[in-house]
Amino acid sequence: MEFDKTIFGGLIYREISVDDKQLLENIKLCHNYLKTKVRENIFKNEYSVFYSLISARKEIYVISEDSLLSTLERNKGKFEESKLINMEDYRQLIGGESEGMTPVEAFISSCLEVYNEIADEIVSFETFKDAVKGYIDGFKAEYTLKEIDTATTIMLDGVQQGKKTLQGYDDTKQYLSKAFTKLDNLIISSETEHRGVFKLDLDYYKESTESDKNTLRKVTDFGIGPLDKAYGAIYSGEMVSLLAPAKSCKTRFSAYLAHRAVVVNKQRVAIWVLEGNHLTWTPLLRARHFDYYYNSEDNVYVELDSETIKKQLYPSEEYRQAEFASYYDLITNLDYGSIQFIDKPCHVDTFLDELERAYETDPFDLLVVDYLGLIDYTKITKTQALELGYVRLLRLQKKLGFATILPAQFKADIVDALHQGKDIDLRTSGGGTYETIKTPDKNIGLYATQEELQLGRVQVLPIPSRVGKYFSPFYMVGNIGVCSFFGEIVQE
Repeated sequence: MEFDKTIFGGLIYREISVDDKQLLENIKLCHNYLKTKVRENIFKNEYSVFYSLISARKEIYVISEDSLLSTLERNKGKFEESKLINMEDYRQLIGGESEGMTPVEAFISSCLEVYNEIADEIVSFETFKDAVKGYIDGFKAEYTLKEIDTATTIMLDGVQQGKKTLQGYDDTKQYLSKAFTKLDNLIISSETEHRGVFKLDLDYYKESTESDKNTLRKVTDFGIGPLDKAYGAIYSGEMVSLLAPAKSCKTRFSAYLAHRAVVVNKQRVAIWVLEGNHLTWTPLLRARHFDYYYNSEDNVYVELDSETIKKQLYPSEEYRQAEFASYYDLITNLDYGSIQFIDKPCHVDTFLDELERAYETDPFDLLVVDYLGLIDYTKITKTQALELGYVRLLRLQKKLGFATILPAQFKADIVDALHQGKDIDLRTSGGGTYETIKTPDKNIGLYATQEELQLGRVQVLPIPSRVGKYFSPFYMVGNIGVCSFFGEIVQE
């Protein structure tokens, strides 16, 4: 069976009687079915033109030969450049029965010939469905073999891509990840159709239009008086930016909030570590939980900081066993939420697909990205990548309903001003791009000198936000080594 010919034979007709309700209904079923299976034009040569015609209209039943010819003539300047048309096929026709034609004229002639073959054919819906499935399977196989061939070349010899040479295991892995993400974007899988993604989008926007408050759900409080008073909590769909200079414990504060979400508020938390990996983050959570598990009411054990746990330098076997017990409690206690790590490349073009796949596999209420400033990108600037990253992520989390915590850097001149104790306007303090402050719903600044960090003191600074009230700067104190924080007296 020529799948593409059958598909468009079920969609394109020379003429139809308006009284033929059964045929009209059959065409509508075929048209709608194709839209649920194919996102973009995956057809080639003549059929790529037919798909473009169909996708340009909501309902298409009749295309006359004159209308088709007019469309082809109007667009013939684009055919040579189209990646979906192999003009070499039509160059080979020249000199034979197409003598005297240009390759584009040969292509237009071929489109008309195919049209005349399919325009009077009636295709049942069941036959149409089988043809679509067959074509998609063939497309996937051809696409996969082609990309695997390219990946093999990258692995063994290297491939020049723009100014960059791709070579070796890591580049091969990233290339295949992007390639299959692109394939997933072209084809709508049966699982996606079953989940009712489009219905979810429509329902979400309907609810948020009627009342944003009705869609909000508390994910976690801060557990720090002034922040809870100003912001209430972190709610579903909200983006929270934690801005600080380098090495000012924004990662440790993020770990504190993630732990609180899991243990106190029973939420499902996903963590995407771009600065390091899960092996650098897990000790932070283990140290926090050791202190929480044993010392929330009475100081049973001296705290174990994250470096001690990471390097397995326990002061005694008793401490080793006690820490393993608290870690086991963190990951198995049914009264808590859950923790998962996303271990995937984070590229601005593909990270949303990675997040959606992670969410589909194991839904989460809170996502921590440490940190988005390290997102990978190609053919654009870092600033453009960050702008796209923040805006795209906000759109996705509003749709799926999870909150985010995003550690970010202050600009260098802001850090210098903070060191000098100057009064500064923090509205433009975000490093990399203004989107680090503009896009999030809530912004929090953190700052501490090395002496203050050693004393367990971190200044919390108000940054203008869309949500919440202004708060005066204050110090939160605690044991930074175990990611434990609480509020102190508001500064005067």
